[in-house]
Amino acid sequence: MSVFNYISPKDADWGDKVGQFKRYRIDRFILHPDQWSAMPGGATISKLKWTRVRFDAAGVNSLPHDKAGVYTFFAEPEIANHASVRYLLYVGETHGKSTALRTRVRSYLAEKTSGNPRIHIVEMIDRYPNHLWIYYAIVSRKFVQKIEDDLLAAYLPPFNRKFPAVIKTMVKAALS
Repeated sequence: MSVFNYISPKDADWGDKVGQFKRYRIDRFILHPDQWSAMPGGATISKLKWTRVRFDAAGVNSLPHDKAGVYTFFAEPEIANHASVRYLLYVGETHGKSTALRTRVRSYLAEKTSGNPRIHIVEMIDRYPNHLWIYYAIVSRKFVQKIEDDLLAAYLPPFNRKFPAVIKTMVKAALS
C-alpha cells in the first residue's frame, strides 16, 4: 500500500497541493556535463577532504573556528536508505582571515533576521529546514577563491547568484 494519495483536479485540495509543489520547484538548475568535464583536476582540488554536518546550531558549532575553506549546502531527502540522493544547492568560501568557516556558516543561521537578508538564501533555508546539510573542506587561503570559482563553474548551483566572470554572462543568459 502506498503512502501517496492521488488527488484529482476535482478535489477541493487540488489548488493547495499544486501550490505546495510549486513552492519546491527550482527553475535555476543547470546540469551541464561539459562544465563537469572541464573542471580542472590539479593536486589541490582532487585532494579536497569533505566533512558533512547538519545545518543547525550544533552542526555549525562543530566547524573549525580558525580555518579557511569552501563549503556547500545540500538538500538530502534521506529516504529509503539511499545515501546517493543529494541536491547541491549552494557553494561558498571563506578566507579565514577575519571570518573562519564556523563564523561564516553560522551567519546563515541568522540570515532571515539580518538587516539585509539575501532572499535566495532565506528561501533555500526555509524550503529545506530539516534536510539541509553542509559539506566543507579546509583549504589554504591562497587557493580558496580559485577552488570556489572552479566549483561554481562546474556545478552551477541554483541558489548562488554570483559566478566567475568566465561563465557569468552565459549563466545569466541561460536563466533569463
